Amino acid sequence: MCPRQKPRGYQIIRHNSGQDQAIVEFKFTNEPCESVDADHARDIKTRKTVTCVKAFINGVVVHWIMQKQTCVAAHSTDAEVRAYFTGMQFSKYWRAILQFLGQDISKPTTIYEDNQPCINIIEAGHITKLVKHIEIPVTMITEDINRKGSRPYKIPGPINPSDNGTKPNPTSTFHRYLRFCRGQRYYPPAGSEHAVLLQLHLINMRINEVEDVGPQGLINLEHYKDLNQVFDNKDQKK
Repeated sequence: MCPRQKPRGYQIIRHNSGQDQAIVEFKFTNEPCESVDADHARDIKTRKTVTCVKAFINGVVVHWIMQKQTCVAAHSTDAEVRAYFTGMQFSKYWRAILQFLGQDISKPTTIYEDNQPCINIIEAGHITKLVKHIEIPVTMITEDINRKGSRPYKIPGPINPSDNGTKPNPTSTFHRYLRFCRGQRYYPPAGSEHAVLLQLHLINMRINEVEDVGPQGLINLEHYKDLNQVFDNKDQKK
């Protein structure tokens, strides 16, 4: 889903903390970027971590990687470093494709990470005895940062778009990630010809979790049981 007008350099993601009803705002770049996340020992049988990497252009997901890590991570920071390593490896290939398509890649690709100790390790510039077991991925990440291929950027965990690819989220949180990643904020106005062609009347979810007017409402899930009609019945006449 593409914007109708030229977007700004960033967009605002809003999140209601729920504890003190404070609204957290985060500026998410519209430049090509990634978000990474890991859920430590998510696989109950093998205790392996689940990794999720998402790539964005104009804040809309264009590539999604979700997989179990190949080995058991010792702790959550270890798991996050390995997840960032997966994102960094993909970024190398992605930047080559973007350059071929005419995209300016003079700046490093932002990779959003919600684990501050992970960022501290890969930005330290040296290997300590506590991370010798992952010194190869850490060294490769550090080299990529020094070459300005990528840069880590701290993002709050509840706002990280890759969070729903590593663990089960509450319904409202999951759909907030879904709406953001698929670019629902760029949907055409209701009633327009474009909206009719896209059958947007089948999607009645709120665009933002935090609305400017009206009370906070619950998401109505009734329409989901017939949502596949967008594809199954697209050639049938009413």
